[in-house]
Amino acid sequence: FQLSLDRPRILVPIGTVQEMSVDIPGEESDIMVGDGMEENTKLLVGENLDEQPTSADFTSAAQRRKTMSKPEQSSKYSLETDKVYTFHVYDQTIDFGSYEQDYGMVKVDLSSHLDGQPLAINALTLDERYMYRFEIWHEKILNDDNVQVS
Repeated sequence: FQLSLDRPRILVPIGTVQEMSVDIPGEESDIMVGDGMEENTKLLVGENLDEQPTSADFTSAAQRRKTMSKPEQSSKYSLETDKVYTFHVYDQTIDFGSYEQDYGMVKVDLSSHLDGQPLAINALTLDERYMYRFEIWHEKILNDDNVQVS
């Protein structure tokens, strides 16, 4: 969490996604399969204890998430531009239809907490260039008097 910056952010290690596949171009996972894609990290490259490149090849998604949830471990891995990375990510607490986050005991209206801004899902390079950015808008924030459209 870096919430005190001019541009506050919450960084989530990419290795903690629900499912991950690293493939050679042309051999990508089929994302149209209804029951999820196959976990494949054989081509994910990191450093071993001797700081030498090594294949990750975790035995399960659970093992990868546990290992890569630790910044000291996940920082040893990098994304290579000659590979295709497929991520299966979901958050069962966000209802995009109502623009609320449901914590079970309480529902939080996202429009009142995002200051009129859309929910954004993005990835940035280390020098803060966007690799991708998806903005999720809702009519609640479009009708907000605080939103200024330029």
